[in-house]
This record gives sequence, C-alpha cells and structure tokens, in this order.
Amino acid sequence: MSLIDDIQNNFIRRYGAVAQIIVICVGVYLILGIPKVILLFMGVKDSPLDIVYDFLVLFPNFNELIFKPWTIITYGFIHLNVFHILFNMLWMFWMGQLLREYQGDKVIWSTFIIGTISGGLAFILCNNFFPVGLNLRGASAGINAIVVAAATLLPNHTIFLFLFGAVRLKWLVLFFVALDFISITEGNPGGHISHLGGALFGFLFIYYKKQGVDLAQPYHWFTGLFESKPKPKSSPIKITHRKGVSTPSQVEIDRILDKIKAVGYDKLTTEEKQTLFNASQD
Repeated sequence: MSLIDDIQNNFIRRYGAVAQIIVICVGVYLILGIPKVILLFMGVKDSPLDIVYDFLVLFPNFNELIFKPWTIITYGFIHLNVFHILFNMLWMFWMGQLLREYQGDKVIWSTFIIGTISGGLAFILCNNFFPVGLNLRGASAGINAIVVAAATLLPNHTIFLFLFGAVRLKWLVLFFVALDFISITEGNPGGHISHLGGALFGFLFIYYKKQGVDLAQPYHWFTGLFESKPKPKSSPIKITHRKGVSTPSQVEIDRILDKIKAVGYDKLTTEEKQTLFNASQD
C-alpha cells in the first residue's frame, strides 16, 4: 500500500495527466507481462494471454475494427517489450510536462487519445496501398501527438542535449518526424505511419487552437457526460470591497485557475484576467 500511496500522492498529484498515462501504460505492461513469464517457466508454449493481446491490439483492416472498435484506443496502452515502453514513457514524461504546464491536464488526455486514434486510422488506411504489418501496439502515436503539439505551441523552447548543447524544440521534433517518414521503407512501416498520424493531429490541434478552434471539443463533450456536476452553492461568489477595488472570493479564483489548466491563460476573458490581478494585490 505504501507504493500505491507514493504513486498517488507524489507522482500523480505532482504530474497529473502525464503521470496517469504513464501509470496506466506501465500497469498494463506488468499485468500482461508477468503472467507471460510465469507461463514460460511452466513450459506453456501457446500462452492464453495471446488471446488477450489479440483482443486489444489494432489490426490493419476495417473488418477487424468494426467488430473490435475499442482497439483503435486500447492498442495505445499495449507495448511489445521493455525498451519499447521505456522510451515511450521517457518521451511522455519530458514532453508531456511541457505541454501540461501551458495547456493543462485535459489537453494532455485529449491529445493523447485523439493522437492515438489518428495514428491507428493512418495505419489502417495505408494498408490499402502496401502491407504495414500484422498489428499495431504502443503509445507512440499518442505521445507523438503530444510532442508535436508542444513543439507547435513553443517552437523556440530550448532543450539542452548531451554533445549538441542548446537545441530549439522545433528542430528536434522536426528531425524525429523526418526520421519516421524516411523509416517507412525499413522495418515496422505500420509503426512509423502511426507515429506520423499522431504527429499530424498534434500539429493541427495547436494550429487551430491558436485560431480559436478546438479540434478536441467532441472528446471534451463526450468525457463531460461522465463527469459529476458539482451542486451549485447558494452564494458561489462573494465580492468584498477594499479601497474601491472588488476582491473575488477563493471560489471564483479557483474557478479561473481551473480554466487556465483546461484551456490556457490566453483564453481568459478581460474580466477574469482583471480578477486575478485584483486578487494578487491582496
């Protein structure tokens, strides 16, 4: 229980949606991987867990997708081996924190899920032109969406790399996107195509968000159906006056801070920005 408490109270509370996605991916990997090792030592060659994998990974045709529509998302939480999940989770941790700082937890989840869907659809569509592989698994498409979204939002953000020194985020991400494109002709073409599908969504998401259009709105509407609505209080906002300046209550301040986490500071109204300024003077 101590380990669970540490994950919940330290890791998840500190890193929010980024930590949640990492914990889910690692948890699924361990839940499926540990029994597979045990069965191997028991001499079981045809593991029944293969049926579970087939139930969760994405296959490159629409016929499979029609009968197993959940696989367009679940494949993003299944990983092939320890190096696969290690590199994915490191990218998620590094780049996810950057995007979360400016856009909030809801954007991390929506970008990851829709990026995963976009990568899966690219994988299936390209199978009509050339064979892309037997199946698709891994969080790379969703993580690529987050990475490219961060680079589109903060292109000149500087990252210090060993041996290379300071590198702007846009050039680093552009290099890896180009590498995925070139690698299509090599091993695992389906994986690289899904990466590009996720990257495309990440770019379009931030590009249109800057224009005031939220491509993730359907996702937010859908997830909002399952969120519990807080009961309105009799006096949710209390305004006091100090030397002719209106001072908002803590409830109003918390509401504005939640909005910043969800959509960013730039989406605040003039009145909300003024409210935060007034509160900072107290």
